Amino acid sequence: MAERHGRRLAFLFAVTFGSALLTGLLARQVIAELPVLPALAVMAVIIALGVIGDGIGVAVTRAHEPPFRAMAARRLPGARHSLYLLRNADRVASLCSDVIGDIASTVSGAAAIAMLFLITGGETGGDGLAGFMVVAGVAALTVTAKAWGKRFAIRDANTVIRHLGLAMYWGERLLHPRRAAQGQRGREKRSPG
Repeated sequence: MAERHGRRLAFLFAVTFGSALLTGLLARQVIAELPVLPALAVMAVIIALGVIGDGIGVAVTRAHEPPFRAMAARRLPGARHSLYLLRNADRVASLCSDVIGDIASTVSGAAAIAMLFLITGGETGGDGLAGFMVVAGVAALTVTAKAWGKRFAIRDANTVIRHLGLAMYWGERLLHPRRAAQGQRGREKRSPG
């Protein structure tokens, strides 16, 4: 058991390191090539991904399974996916909060520095005060948005997981129509009447 947990932590480290490196390099390159307003939009998307990731991580640990079992018994779309998320809450929370949320926060800070160089043309002045102000502003925006997202996720955890389950359901139907149809036929055969 401890060995499996150790392998999982090593895998998590490798995935996080690789994802952060790739995402950071990509974001820096994209922001360096764009005009200021589109670059700000890219940075806003990065921050939003962090907020969403943290929100899902909190919601999956807070949501309750019984309503989703009832929905799955009635064969409502997305209920089975929601149950999967809840039954793997530790992994989902770690992936969403620790990997996605934290990487997005780190990358948004790096993107802020790239934005600073974009705006100033590489000239930040002798003391670097502008750089500190940009990073502080992005950090304040990120922390405030994440606090709001976590509050919403705690208050409406079941709703968040329900919508995420529906998104997974529709994603599966669009990306894997055969598998989704086979699952539907299997459920129809088992249903009474």
